[in-house]
Amino acid sequence: EDFAKAEYIAESLMQRLPKMKCEIYPKTKEEWPDAVQEICKRPGFKRVHPLIWSGSNYCVGGLIQFQREVESKYGIKFEGGHRWEALKSENMLHMKSKQAMARGDGPK
Repeated sequence: EDFAKAEYIAESLMQRLPKMKCEIYPKTKEEWPDAVQEICKRPGFKRVHPLIWSGSNYCVGGLIQFQREVESKYGIKFEGGHRWEALKSENMLHMKSKQAMARGDGPK
């Protein structure tokens, strides 16, 4: 659910600030340990989920730190009320499809 919230904030930022670019790198539970280990080799990076960093390689932190950064830098506050489960389910379907394609089980 935290990943879905972070994704929502990133997408909302890009909609509100046309010059803003956010890249989202979803990982499955199986992929996450290896991915976070590699990413956290960078100075100042901590093992949090989701892990958010800036284009200048500054580690923002997790969801709470991301929300604070967005509020502080851009004056944008994100409240509850969004259907996180729907976004989470959509992400899971996308990840399963990605895994199937990687295995060669995708559509022919």
